[in-house]
Amino acid sequence: MKNLTILVLTLLSAYPLRSQAPLDSLISEIDRRTQAYEDYEDVNMLVRSETRFMNGKWQPEKIVLTEKRAFQKDGKTWEEIIRVTEKEKGREKDLTEKASKEAAKAREKADRAEAEKDSSDKKEVSLGLGDLFPFSEEKRPSYSFSMLGDTLIENRSLLRIRAEAIQKNEKIFEGVFSIDPETKDVRMVDLQPSKNPKFVKNMRMQMSFDVMPGNRMVVTRTWMRVFASLLIKKIRIEAEEKYSDYVFE
Repeated sequence: MKNLTILVLTLLSAYPLRSQAPLDSLISEIDRRTQAYEDYEDVNMLVRSETRFMNGKWQPEKIVLTEKRAFQKDGKTWEEIIRVTEKEKGREKDLTEKASKEAAKAREKADRAEAEKDSSDKKEVSLGLGDLFPFSEEKRPSYSFSMLGDTLIENRSLLRIRAEAIQKNEKIFEGVFSIDPETKDVRMVDLQPSKNPKFVKNMRMQMSFDVMPGNRMVVTRTWMRVFASLLIKKIRIEAEEKYSDYVFE
């Protein structure tokens, strides 16, 4: 009986290690896949966005539809507005001209700030999509990982991994990562801050990804919902952007 008890205890103590091993292996595969993408700096794409300003029942009071082309080149970013429409109380307003002027002013301001910088102040900052993910060897110790049931997104069966921050922080996001079981590409993330920033009651964001020819990973969709409270003012916003027609230079 004593030997049987020892055997059972040994098996129970070993089980968590064995059950975690496949997940650890999967996370390593995802990290290797993420590091294998080609870097790119000069790119432009078509962006269609819808921003909804919501009431207390999360029904839209005002909607702003934007179509634009976003550019990133030589470390600079800017936008060219195609069309902006505001919908409120059954009326539509064309804000294209106003938005175009604001985009032009923003680009001029950024160019002036860049020109005024001393060369010694310029720093090369590279933030890749992989920086959003918790799967690198450096980040893994900061998270607790668990497998969830598979999900079906755009007729594609995906694995799901939950990553929960061990130490909660306003700058650290946690949530669910949907993974292509064959390629190990991250296809979608559903995240929230591990600790809400000041004045933010609730924040949630989703991002969808695809891999373009040339092994370039790109964002295809973002969605965010924010509920913030500043003194007596309540702010409820939903914003969705879809990205397409990528051009790499």
